[in-house]
Amino acid sequence: MDRTSHDKQGLNWPRWATLTFALLAVLVSVYQLRLVDFYFSVDLGYWTLLDGVQGWLHTLNHVGDALLLLVPYWLLPSRRRQWQWVVIVLLTVWSVSQVLYHSTYKDIMPYSSFTFVQNVNGMLLGSIRSLFKAYHLKLVAPPLALLLVDVLLLRHGIKRDTWSWRQRWRAALASVLAFVVLQAVVAWGQYREEPQPCSVRSFLTESYTTSALRNDTYYLNHGYCAYTMFCMGSSIAQMGGLSADQQAQVQQFLSQQPQYSDNAHWCGRDNVLFIVVESLNAWAVGATVDGRSVTPVLDGLIADSASTIVCRHVRSQVQAGRSSDGLFMYNTGLLPLVGRSVSMFYGGNTFPSLLQSSPRFASSAYVCGDPPSYWNMSTMAAAYGYTQFWGEDSLHHEEVRDDQLRDIASLDRSIMQMAGDVVTGMQEPFMVQVMTAGMHLPYSVTLRDAQWVTQSGQYTLTLRRYLQRVAILDMAVGELLQRLRDAGLLERTLVVIASDHNQDIDDDDMMMTGDMQRGDCLLLIANARQGMTVPGPMGQIDVYPTVLDVMGANQYGWKGLGTSVLRHDVTAASPSPDVVDGNTDDATRRRLQQAWGISQWMISGNWFKDHTTTTQAR
Repeated sequence: MDRTSHDKQGLNWPRWATLTFALLAVLVSVYQLRLVDFYFSVDLGYWTLLDGVQGWLHTLNHVGDALLLLVPYWLLPSRRRQWQWVVIVLLTVWSVSQVLYHSTYKDIMPYSSFTFVQNVNGMLLGSIRSLFKAYHLKLVAPPLALLLVDVLLLRHGIKRDTWSWRQRWRAALASVLAFVVLQAVVAWGQYREEPQPCSVRSFLTESYTTSALRNDTYYLNHGYCAYTMFCMGSSIAQMGGLSADQQAQVQQFLSQQPQYSDNAHWCGRDNVLFIVVESLNAWAVGATVDGRSVTPVLDGLIADSASTIVCRHVRSQVQAGRSSDGLFMYNTGLLPLVGRSVSMFYGGNTFPSLLQSSPRFASSAYVCGDPPSYWNMSTMAAAYGYTQFWGEDSLHHEEVRDDQLRDIASLDRSIMQMAGDVVTGMQEPFMVQVMTAGMHLPYSVTLRDAQWVTQSGQYTLTLRRYLQRVAILDMAVGELLQRLRDAGLLERTLVVIASDHNQDIDDDDMMMTGDMQRGDCLLLIANARQGMTVPGPMGQIDVYPTVLDVMGANQYGWKGLGTSVLRHDVTAASPSPDVVDGNTDDATRRRLQQAWGISQWMISGNWFKDHTTTTQAR
């Protein structure tokens, strides 16, 4: 019996096909998003997401998501409804990308990152290949099955279905109303679960306007569509100039920052070499394998207690911009944006910087192993004041040109070799910033250098491969410092070494000793002519004013949003806007959190375009 005979007997085949596709699309979307919940819960240990009341609430969230995603399907004319596949494909790409990203960074990749096509390179593709497992096909299989059903059984009937514009709008409105009702049901369920009593209004305001802890928390609480709307609202809020009230709040906050102009902590060295290390965990420095130190060069710097400032508890504060955020904080003393990369969206702004803090520098250079377009770094280097940019095209490194992952860690030795060539040929006084790349994940292969680390039976294989990269980085730093020593430059150069951010690694809990934490980065300031070890947590935002102090550049009016550890006991840090680590009073806690919003306004409003940074501090 064919479809025509079905129609004649009263079965409206086209309408049945249209509704069947809609139902299957809802089931596929709910399944995919619940899988995302599952993978996130595995990463975070939130097993309550999978069952009980929380499981039902998350499922209802995603039913609402799926219904709202059907709005284009209802609004499109019957012959154009295949365009709904754009929505299905985009959701599938988002789901797979987020699961892979979350397994490494324990948060959601911002929407803005999907536009960074210039960041696609061999290292990134190698990371994706390493992270993608066979079980991730569960996210792709359902939409592929739906595609077969659509093409073989439903599409002809859907095209023959006739809907008036009134019917299409009613169906779309029903989907929107169902989404709103389900959001209300879930919000009520979450409100009932709240341990602390509060009004419904305050609960909803706090819940829907604040991304608590991380963006994945917002997604898990409210679902895909609400999270997407939150991101859109946050992006709009970051656009445009500042209102008079916002400008007044910025001015008030800045007026309460420490004011000083003395250079009591100046190291007396005119040159500055600032090395920013990719993915360096503080616990890795000083680690041993079979009794042998992985980092003898860095250990030697730390051992010079009379001339090295050591901070092993620098809390990572990078956000959407990852490494570029670390560079941004170290160079400008500003906090990064939460939902988008400063370097990609605000590279044309005017910024203060370490380099511009002192008029004494006769030359400057930024050295890295990436192309100029990667994280828009050539533009940002110029914004920070660097007059030379040395990147991938200048490297003597065949592996990076061929995008070979196996020897990517030896890239750091090539970067340091290039940095040595640059530094030894520069006019003094100089400032050079070096950004390494070889310790970037994945840690899925054994490298040629420092194989004694991976040949050990100590620790897990992944940890040994990470430590092997740390050992190679340490060798590269030692080779660069030796070149400066041979050229007679080392004694006249302040050397700063800092992690761009931390990196979670499977089973790294066995490396945590004493008060070490997983989120700790490292800061070493060598040749400082003063030694100290900072015991408590500090933020990456505190690095700028500390280095400014040691550089002897406090005549610069801009001291950043952090605190110099040479002038105050820093015992707390704010890794993200709603989190504060360490011991501090309520007033300091509020100020650490408030700094995020102040920094956002200063960046989005291009504050330094109209406000000078050269005024003598009082």
